Amino acid sequence: MQVTVTLNIEDFHYVLGKLEDDADGIAFQYEKGFLVSGLQVSPFAMPLSPTVKRLSYNPFRGLPGFIADSLPDGWGNLLLDRQLQKQGRRLALVSPLERLCWVGANGMGALEYEPATDEIEGFDPDVIHLDSLAKDIDSILIEQNSGEALATLKSLNGSSGGARPKIICLVSSDFKKLSRGSLVNGSMTPWMIKFRSSDDRRDQGIQEYIASLVARQAGIRMPRTHLFTADNDAWFGIERFDRNERGKVHMCTAAALLECDFRIPCLDYSHILTLTAKLTSVADVLEQFRRAIFNYSISNCDDHAKNFSFLMDAKGRWSVSPAYDLVTSPALGGEHMTSVCGLGKGVKRRDFLELASQFRIDRSEATAILDEVADAVAGYGVLAKEFDVGVPKGVRPI
Repeated sequence: MQVTVTLNIEDFHYVLGKLEDDADGIAFQYEKGFLVSGLQVSPFAMPLSPTVKRLSYNPFRGLPGFIADSLPDGWGNLLLDRQLQKQGRRLALVSPLERLCWVGANGMGALEYEPATDEIEGFDPDVIHLDSLAKDIDSILIEQNSGEALATLKSLNGSSGGARPKIICLVSSDFKKLSRGSLVNGSMTPWMIKFRSSDDRRDQGIQEYIASLVARQAGIRMPRTHLFTADNDAWFGIERFDRNERGKVHMCTAAALLECDFRIPCLDYSHILTLTAKLTSVADVLEQFRRAIFNYSISNCDDHAKNFSFLMDAKGRWSVSPAYDLVTSPALGGEHMTSVCGLGKGVKRRDFLELASQFRIDRSEATAILDEVADAVAGYGVLAKEFDVGVPKGVRPI
């Protein structure tokens, strides 16, 4: 099977390369025409080269990391697997390239895949109702779903990552209208709205919204966020940062750029800061340092390698993406996925100051950032009271 990979970035459209699978695995080669663009879509793991590349081992089933980023994770895979099973397919025989064809032009970032597999026909909602979608999601999770519910959710999911149920849709500027779409359309902009999984707490959406407000107060660059409500329920929404008025923006996670397995604790924040320093700017290094402190301050133990992303514009310039997935996420033993100076829990101020010193961040500046984050996190309880919820265990200033 052969798949053509295209880069549809802002006003430009490139044939980036081709993927092909055979008895020896998956091969990838950049198109000759793309090589002259000079755009490094994966500057460390897959720099521009005319040679055919095979990845004998990596965490992405033989795919280059920057392409594997397009594949869905837990919830998206669940929907696709259910759809394939309804067609009588054996999941073990569905290749990564075939899954990319299901993604087509609907993935996160600016990569697209051809030939694209046609979506189920007959579903094109003008207006989206979150309360009815929540019921459809519950039916999917307990495997009592109808074909119509599956088609609806598959159509609205794109290939968004993460384990929790979610939809991709357009949201009006007053947050009153939601409709299908993934590109900016006048005053309608693309958002991701999350729903609860079966083991989430009832106030999960409210807690993530509060965390986004606290993060913003802590000086962290955040996209717009909103708490969508209906029928005594609430869902967290976040505006997509891989879309703008000119179209799509190329995006890579740290997992993709470093070719590391996000499912296991494989990184230290020193790796994140080193990657940032090589790819972007000093200002972005300080931003990542601030996020590290915030993640430990709210016990966001799910700070894995896919929760750090970088954006590339049409001129090949990289920057750290706005923050996302910032919410208290307990873990067995309290260990974070990304460590600080080798420590995954029990991290103190002195450990962050040591991290700062490794990157020549002035001690007074590092202390000021610690204080700013601590002041913001100390106000978590005030916001929690406003929304009539408790403060999650593990939220404490450092």
